[in-house]
Amino acid sequence: MRFANKLWQMHRLVLTAVGGVDLSRAGADLSDPFDAWILSRLDAVVEEATSALERYRPGEALTAVRDFAWNEYADWYLEAAKPRFRLEADDPAHAQAAAVALRVLETVVKLLHPFMPFVSEAVWQRLPGERPHLIAPSDGVWPAPAGGRRPDLEASMETLFDVVRQLRDARKELGIKERERAGIRATRTAGDGAAELLDSEAGRAAISLLAQVDLLEEAPATPARTLVAGGLQLSLYAPDRGAGTDGQASVVRQLERARADVARLSAQLANPRFVDRAKPEVVAGARARLAQAEEGVAALERALGPA
Repeated sequence: MRFANKLWQMHRLVLTAVGGVDLSRAGADLSDPFDAWILSRLDAVVEEATSALERYRPGEALTAVRDFAWNEYADWYLEAAKPRFRLEADDPAHAQAAAVALRVLETVVKLLHPFMPFVSEAVWQRLPGERPHLIAPSDGVWPAPAGGRRPDLEASMETLFDVVRQLRDARKELGIKERERAGIRATRTAGDGAAELLDSEAGRAAISLLAQVDLLEEAPATPARTLVAGGLQLSLYAPDRGAGTDGQASVVRQLERARADVARLSAQLANPRFVDRAKPEVVAGARARLAQAEEGVAALERALGPA
C-alpha cells in the first residue's frame, strides 16, 4: 500500500511537470548528468527484472523495480529535477527533464504491471497521449533495454549520493532544520578517490541542492563537523552559529567509523568465499570502497594532528 501511494505521488509530480510542455522540444541531449544516470539505471533495472522473471523469480523482479522507482527515481532523480520543472514551460531544460521523467515512469509502470495491474493501469491511463490498455497487453508492452548503460557515470553518481547522505546525516545530528542552509568547504584527500563529477559545476550544484548547503571558498571558523566521503574532506558549518563546540569530538567519531569500515571491508575481501562467488563488479566495488575508507582514515588522522 505504501508503494502504491508513492507511485501515485510520483505520477502526479510528473503530470505537473509535463503539463503545457511541448515534449518534442526535448532531444537526445543528455548533458545533464542526472538524465544520463537515470536512463542508465533504467536499463539496468529492465535487465534485472527481465532476468529474474525468466528464472521464475517474480519476488526478485518486483524488489528490483520497487527499489529503483522509490530510491533512485523518486528520491534522487525527481528531487534533482525539480528546479528544472520550475522553469517556464517553453524552456528546453524543462522539456528535457519532463521528457526523461515521463519516459522512466512509463517504463516503471510497464515493469510493475504483472504485479499490480489495476494500479499500473490507472496510472498508465492518466499519462499524456493515446494509450492502449495495459490490462490486456499486446506484443511489445514489456520494455527492452535501450542500450544506454553508463557504468562509469553510475559509479560517479553513487559517490555523489554518498557525499549527500553523509551531509544530511550530519545536519540532523546538529539539529539543522530541513530548509536551513549550511555551509561546507570541500578539499581533496590524498589519492584520486573523488569522482570527476564532484569537480564539475553540475556535481557541485547537485550537492548544494540535495544536501541544502552552500559551498564555501574559505573556512570561516572551526567546523561543526568534519566528514570524509567520496575522496573529499568536508567541513560543515552550521548556519548563523559560528564554530561548533565539539568539532574535534566529531572528527574522532568519524575516524572511529572510518576505521570500522576499513576493518569490515578488509575482512570481507579476505574471505575467499566472497571473492570467488560474488560478481566481479561487486568485488571491485568493495575494493573501491576500501580504498576510499583508507583515504578517509588518513585524512581524519591528519585533521586530528599528532597524537
